[in-house]
Amino acid sequence: MVFYVWFLFLLWLSPHLVHAETRSAPGVMLSPAQVVAAGPFTLSPPSLRYDASGTLHVAWLEKPDQQGIVKMRQIAGASRQLGSAVQVNPATLGPEALHQAPGLATAENGTVALSWSTPNRTPGAMFASDLRVAASGDGGQTFTVPVQVNDDRLPISHTFEDLLRGPEHDLYVMWLDGRGKDRSGAAVQFACSRDGGATFGPNMTVDGMACPCCRPMLAASPDGPVKGERLADSQDIPLQFLEHILLDLKHSGIVRARRGAKGGYWLARPAEDVSIADVIRAVEGPIANVQSAPPESITYTGSAKELQNVWIAVRASLREVLESTSLADLVSGELPSHVKELADDKDAWQPR
Repeated sequence: MVFYVWFLFLLWLSPHLVHAETRSAPGVMLSPAQVVAAGPFTLSPPSLRYDASGTLHVAWLEKPDQQGIVKMRQIAGASRQLGSAVQVNPATLGPEALHQAPGLATAENGTVALSWSTPNRTPGAMFASDLRVAASGDGGQTFTVPVQVNDDRLPISHTFEDLLRGPEHDLYVMWLDGRGKDRSGAAVQFACSRDGGATFGPNMTVDGMACPCCRPMLAASPDGPVKGERLADSQDIPLQFLEHILLDLKHSGIVRARRGAKGGYWLARPAEDVSIADVIRAVEGPIANVQSAPPESITYTGSAKELQNVWIAVRASLREVLESTSLADLVSGELPSHVKELADDKDAWQPR
């Protein structure tokens, strides 16, 4: 049985449409409806985003046969010129379920990102899917080959995502994930791309006890420095003590600071480029000094001669952990494998 849905997108509330014909409320004009997609096939709800130029991007999923398609088109300018529909996905990576709109994010530089779930057909897996993102650098005319966002490679659900553009080339994704199904209905996962959607970092669990009926959404706080008071309150650290630490970090080039009502602190370089060792050296000085001196400068005689090598080995071990672990690792909850292996050793937790 063919299920016919004739789908109209009724567009759109905007104060910029000076030629709109119908007044809906004081100071707001409704433009006449335009048909963006129509046909004898099933369609999903649409996603709509304006870019900085005032162009409206519209994305949706459709299923003219057994293979789903991700499509997008633009409505540009005061004339509301309707662009041609563009297929975003390759034939082998189309959507299956059409119950939700695709994720859509735009940026000032004309880049566009779209997300959707593709079926994971592992035998015996129910409702399994993988989350995909494709990016465009030409305003949505062409798209890259989709990349997989979820890094677990498990035959479970990864869906109901939300996309958000961050500063520069950052792209953020949040979705519901079957990894939390043993404890509740779902988990909320987050991933970040620093290159506009070409690659994604490790997945981070935001909430392992989420309700599968809910839908995660992303929102960006206003850009700007973070007040020292806010940092102190968040970590329960005396403000005066914290300010001494921040001053050391500033002198070491790890953070920057600005005075005034809109002042505060922010990282001077990306979090993945700041190691725990950098922070310790900035605040405490060299790592693993012995009697306030580097171990290579201390000599021992007689039966204690090898003690210098012991202190050198201690410093090397600390460096191996502290220099390889970044602030980004801490925030994401994904420590380097050799660090996690050390921490997972039960004997390491025994006090002695």
